Amino acid sequence: MTNERVFPDRSALQDALCEAMAAVIEHAIAARGVALLGLSGGNTPLPLYRQLAQQTLDWPRVVFALVDERRVPIDHPLSNERALREALAPALDRGARLQGMQTPASARSEEHTSELQSHSDLVCR
Repeated sequence: MTNERVFPDRSALQDALCEAMAAVIEHAIAARGVALLGLSGGNTPLPLYRQLAQQTLDWPRVVFALVDERRVPIDHPLSNERALREALAPALDRGARLQGMQTPASARSEEHTSELQSHSDLVCR
């Protein structure tokens, strides 16, 4: 059985996705105290990530992780981590964390690294 939803435009789709992502985050925090989200880079999802970062959520309990990256330095214009850091800046400024694929292991939280490896609440690919 397929549950199909049709949206009148990209903006309506983005609003629905943002609402759904916020609900997943809230549910995960209520259930486990932390929300772990795997995010893809690229230009397509950036407006959604910008909108999500504007939401009122318990950001210190949210960990984002990249699921893909280009082989470029983090400060390169094509870096997915750079783009996500910019798009998610309001959430990161309020305590959310972004675990990049190029982040040195010594800078990663061991607790969140093992949790990301065993369980993610949402993976956007």
